[in-house]
Amino acid sequence: MKSKCFSAALFLHLLLNSFILSQTLPDTIDKQPIQYRRGIALQEGYISYDEYYSGKDMLEEKRRQFPLQSTDVWTELNPKVPRVDYLGIHFINKDTGWAAGDLGAMIKTTNGGSSWTVSQTNTTALILKVRSYNGVVVIASGYNGMILRSTDGGETFTQVSSGVTGDLWGLQMLNDTLGFACGLNQTLLKTTDAGLTWQPVSAGLNAHYWAIDFLNEQYGMIACGGGKILKTTDGGNTWTEHQAGDANDLYAIDIIDSLHIVAAGLNGKNVYSSNGGINWVQNNRLQHDELNSIKFINADTGYTIGTYGGDSWGIRKTTNRGVTWFSPPSANLSEWELELLPGGIGYSVGSTLWINKTTGGYDNWEGLFLNAQFVDVFFTDELTGYAADGRWTGGPLYKTTDGGITWFGLPNFPSNAFTGSLRCVIFTDSLTGFGGGMPARIVKTTDAGNSWYVVNRTGLTDTIGLINRFF
Repeated sequence: MKSKCFSAALFLHLLLNSFILSQTLPDTIDKQPIQYRRGIALQEGYISYDEYYSGKDMLEEKRRQFPLQSTDVWTELNPKVPRVDYLGIHFINKDTGWAAGDLGAMIKTTNGGSSWTVSQTNTTALILKVRSYNGVVVIASGYNGMILRSTDGGETFTQVSSGVTGDLWGLQMLNDTLGFACGLNQTLLKTTDAGLTWQPVSAGLNAHYWAIDFLNEQYGMIACGGGKILKTTDGGNTWTEHQAGDANDLYAIDIIDSLHIVAAGLNGKNVYSSNGGINWVQNNRLQHDELNSIKFINADTGYTIGTYGGDSWGIRKTTNRGVTWFSPPSANLSEWELELLPGGIGYSVGSTLWINKTTGGYDNWEGLFLNAQFVDVFFTDELTGYAADGRWTGGPLYKTTDGGITWFGLPNFPSNAFTGSLRCVIFTDSLTGFGGGMPARIVKTTDAGNSWYVVNRTGLTDTIGLINRFF
């Protein structure tokens, strides 16, 4: 009888705990998407960056999202990098690169993403782009005209004056000393001393300058608001203006070669030029709110990513210059920037720590971080533990067998049992465990998580009445 009462109490505890958490956690687990592009109309369903952080202490936000400083009591095991949205990524070779994002986050890898270190930027501002030519001097740009410069390979950064206050969305270093940055309100900047100083350049077009790409030191283009493209063939001394399709803004551009150029932007717009940007073909739209990055590996084949619209979040591929697009075999949920390197190696970054890598020809992607949002954890011994992912809908259950150093998703966990999300997990011994979530649902395992079954399929009131039947 004691065992039965204990089991019933445990079951009720799991049920009520999942119910209470489901009433209090959704806003923190699944935040409204942030519109990072400022200076344009707020899209439906998004919250502006300034509104999201209104009234918040930015230093405290940074402290919460950055890795826990190790103490004699606690040490962070995962992910050991800032848990923020990443908008910029750049690699100088297949192994060494940087990713940049919100709250001044900058991380570096020298082993192809197997491990990362956190760089010191001394800012809470959003970093939008990071670039380097030689791997020693590293430049980053971001909100409010911010330009950061590193001379130690991106380990530490200091802020240099840009002379502007608009957000800087485009950045490129063309050699050890020459580079350009562009941004809001027709901002175009040039450096000739490796980013130490920046001078304004007039390109003539009154629009936002969202992205910049140079094929070489003379030949470059800027993707602009209003569907405009600016082109230079003399290193930025003079610029010509071209209309690329309709008036939807262009957020990304890739110069494939001197004749073939592709660009993409708002409302899934993508355009292609075969004559050096003089004339453009506008292809069928992709079902994205915005396309933020586009890269081609040859004149016909390319990839693009963007913020989601409906169920079309993720990477898309074309093999016919953007006439048609399709999803590659494996998902890439990053939506901000692609970096495609020779030899089929690529990286991408996005919201909620979606940093992905491909080593199989750009079509098969894997996440480099466990970007779950844990709401509960339970260990059955020092090495074996389980953690509940609280994302909607029905996030997976993860398991570790090495004391939390590495985690893997349990493939047979019935996430579809929850129309809300998984909220808590508990085990009574090394084999028997329960997961609870909404709508007031319990699942059970008797083989340490290898297989599961639904204990109840009723609402909260009916479930309480069924406890004794199952115990």
